Amino acid sequence: MLHVRLFLAHAVSRPSLTLSFLISDNAGGRTLPFPVGVSSNTIESCTSACGNAGYSLAGAEYGAECWCGYSVQAGGAPAPATECNMLCSGDNSQYCGGPNRLNIYKDTDNTSTPPAPPQVVASVGPWVSQGCYMSVFFSYVVSQPSLTLSFPTSDNAGGRTLPFPVGVSSNTIESCTSACSDAGYDLAGTEYSAECWCGNSIEAGGAPAPASECNMVCSGNPSQYCGGPNRLNLYNNSPNVASWVSLGCYSSVFFSQTSSVLPNLILPDQ
Repeated sequence: MLHVRLFLAHAVSRPSLTLSFLISDNAGGRTLPFPVGVSSNTIESCTSACGNAGYSLAGAEYGAECWCGYSVQAGGAPAPATECNMLCSGDNSQYCGGPNRLNIYKDTDNTSTPPAPPQVVASVGPWVSQGCYMSVFFSYVVSQPSLTLSFPTSDNAGGRTLPFPVGVSSNTIESCTSACSDAGYDLAGTEYSAECWCGNSIEAGGAPAPASECNMVCSGNPSQYCGGPNRLNLYNNSPNVASWVSLGCYSSVFFSQTSSVLPNLILPDQ
């Protein structure tokens, strides 16, 4: 899925906030990677929340979302202004981005140096990083009754690498692994910045994926990586060692066949 972020002008009272430029990005990451919660999203509340957190860029998306950052990331590029067309949840006289579109503002008064880039946490106590994983599963049944073909797609289509979600108020590698440990699981995975998933085995054909695809920072600690869209940073509880070790990024490719007589497969005419 293509994520496109759009910068669109909207007058606000704070003189140091200026319009940036039009950009788009891809599914591998977010134009602004740091989410912040605002109870009633407006341009003023979003820019204020990002400014209070020390960021120099603020972006309103999908009406109610607020994202922050220090620079445009993930290959941002221009997008049509008409696609930034959703009203702010807290003020219907303002635009707050759209589906995979956002209005971005820059605080020209903020000249602070950005912090060091985030890192993959190698281990937390007995939990060891297994790397970045992806789960992909999609079934497509052709007209031949005895044959089912399944092709890879994103993990939310048919199964998850780790199937059990747990709620953490502020997602970090430490909080997620602790929550999974308390629940009795041996595997923990952080996904899409704020999600924590647990399990005792890698399921749905989970397999490694490029580490660069686990590129979203943790909602509770921007110095750590917590997966990405349909990607998770996976950790294994290894009680006989002093830390969790990364398993890497995984993908899943699934193919099932209920008949070995492939020559009899007849596909419909195109």
